[in-house]
Amino acid sequence: MIDEHNLDNKLALWAGFKTKDPSVFQYRDNGEWITPDGQEVYLARNYGYFTTSIDRCFKWLTPKLTQNKIRVNTSSWKNHSVELLRVSNGTLIASHTDNNLALAFCLVIEKYLEKNK
Repeated sequence: MIDEHNLDNKLALWAGFKTKDPSVFQYRDNGEWITPDGQEVYLARNYGYFTTSIDRCFKWLTPKLTQNKIRVNTSSWKNHSVELLRVSNGTLIASHTDNNLALAFCLVIEKYLEKNK
């Protein structure tokens, strides 16, 4: 079972979000966050922020991938597939398939982060 709240927190930190209360990430509880452009958002335990919205993924996560010279490919056929590729040579970095495009997007980034610890 995927802990979407923990995944949202991990991606928020990676994307440059700041938490108003540092214990929020540690205890994986509800919390208010500040986006890189200064907006306040709420990451609730029972509602996915990135994992339920491909729009938020493209708005906040894609620029971070671009900074790291990574391109995103998506395709849909029965399920949604997301691939991360190196811009320089098109080498596949990670891929994931799921029936939820936003969740697939988040999980492929998590794979990338795990490989690059």
